[in-house]
Amino acid sequence: MEKQNEELLVQHCAGRLVLQLPGSFSISPIVTGVFKEDGYGLESESLNVSVVTREVPLNLSSEVQSRNAEIEKGASANVNVLRSKKELDDGVTIFRIQRVDDAFASEILFLRGSSLISARVNSYNGEYLAAEERLSRFAKKIYTMSGTSASEENVGFCLGPVVVKGDYVVEKGQFQFKDERGEQFELRVDTYASNEPVSLLERMSGPQSLLRSFNVPYEVYRSKERTIGGMRGQEWLGSMQVAEEGNEAFQFVLETHRQKPGKSAPSFKLTFETAQPLEDGTQTKTMISQSDAIQRWDRIVNSVHIRASE
Repeated sequence: MEKQNEELLVQHCAGRLVLQLPGSFSISPIVTGVFKEDGYGLESESLNVSVVTREVPLNLSSEVQSRNAEIEKGASANVNVLRSKKELDDGVTIFRIQRVDDAFASEILFLRGSSLISARVNSYNGEYLAAEERLSRFAKKIYTMSGTSASEENVGFCLGPVVVKGDYVVEKGQFQFKDERGEQFELRVDTYASNEPVSLLERMSGPQSLLRSFNVPYEVYRSKERTIGGMRGQEWLGSMQVAEEGNEAFQFVLETHRQKPGKSAPSFKLTFETAQPLEDGTQTKTMISQSDAIQRWDRIVNSVHIRASE
């Protein structure tokens, strides 16, 4: 196992939280989120959002043509049929897809800075016009991040390089950061979600834990309550034996347990794993030592906080 010097941590915004991660980790080119505006009932459809950022500049016209071709290829005689494509003055393209009968999916595509944004919502009883107006309003609330991730200009819910402004009754995002050694962090932030009915420690170490169910050889380094950004939480740090003899994979997990979910107390789950396959499928081994991994984990967890502007 490699012994490494203390790494430089870089600040990131995830949802309404700020945290620091090692500079050697890059955010996934695709970040996803789910939103529902205030005023929409529980039975209303949520907006599903995808933010795509690539190393090469994105061309909106090419992306629209590509998406148009994808929709048409996936259609059959009466299912998932593209009924219209409309370009708005603000660079937003709206697709109207008839899923079946009076059920439609409306989808928008547009650029914010160097990122391609897509948002999709389902509608029923032929109410696609209302869905498209909803998407058009939503697009106007998405801005490119400016300045530092914690600056007041970026008040809202961060999704990678963009921030979604406004008030929502549902807002959640999923983020992944990877390095070139098969190590990865995954973050899930959900502002208003309820706590898990079974605690993290019970799921990992209790009598019904998956580790015990599958009889996986594992070792526990730490299993305890912990404060995260002023919120109560739990963490489980351990390792498991993988297929190759002598190779172990670290798995560190942390999640919050709040009394009153909301902007100042979101659901937050952080996972760290080693020995993960690279993008091209290459298998990897754990290169970081146990002590270095735990020390880095503690620095990251201690950096988590709610932005003061929230």
